[in-house]
Amino acid sequence: MPDFLDWQHYIGGTLDSKDKASRIRALNLLKDKLTLAPGSLDVGDHSITYSLIEALANRVVNDPAERCRELSLTIINECLRDMDPEKIVMTARCIVPAAAERFGSQPFREPVEELRLKLIEICTKLLLQAASELSYERSHPITDILTFSLISALTDTFPAGKRAAAMAISNLCRIAPWSINLHFVALIIELSTNLSHQHAKTRLLILDAIVDVTCVSRVCNALPHVFRQIILPGLGRICMDRSKTAQACVKFERTMLFCIPTFRCDCVLLAPWVPG
Repeated sequence: MPDFLDWQHYIGGTLDSKDKASRIRALNLLKDKLTLAPGSLDVGDHSITYSLIEALANRVVNDPAERCRELSLTIINECLRDMDPEKIVMTARCIVPAAAERFGSQPFREPVEELRLKLIEICTKLLLQAASELSYERSHPITDILTFSLISALTDTFPAGKRAAAMAISNLCRIAPWSINLHFVALIIELSTNLSHQHAKTRLLILDAIVDVTCVSRVCNALPHVFRQIILPGLGRICMDRSKTAQACVKFERTMLFCIPTFRCDCVLLAPWVPG
């Protein structure tokens, strides 16, 4: 019986097969090995080779079969369990650009909306697990690539994908604010266009993301103009929202008054429309 390392080499070679059934069979075998074998948590941390991660990333990007892309994402997610931060960063350097390529351009290269959602969720998981490593690596290409790609993800008509993008942006604000600053104007423009989304849950998460982006972008020269020309008009419309999003508007106003005293007069203009 070959050891797990040799077995991975076999699987990695099979993933390049031109036969879809062979690729699916190999991916299913790998998934079962990781999820059902005793000690699979140790497998995820100590035995998965970087070459296999690269092979899976290649399947995510280039495999024409939806089932192969889906299985590859499931396996990558399993591999991330209990992986230490240093290995997570190495994995992120491979996975994030590959994933971003699928949801970060127009039209989307990944046509299946549920898979676009999974791609964003895996990127967010990588981001959170590698936070301690990424938080001091300023201008890190991983976070720059992810931030830029999430701007396109916000245009997704799939509500769950749009919400996942907004939550990922909020997480980036806490972990890599320098990447948010780099794309501040584009982020605010795209976030603001979603304030009128038909789902209240989506509007609420979008509003939270606008708060987070604005609060970490106080050093941006464009902030005064963007605040008055884009954010404030959007706030005026959402203040008349009949849903719970209107309550979040109060939170937004207080945050602006606390974080950006320069805009105190601008925020006061919203007072007639703020409920309660």
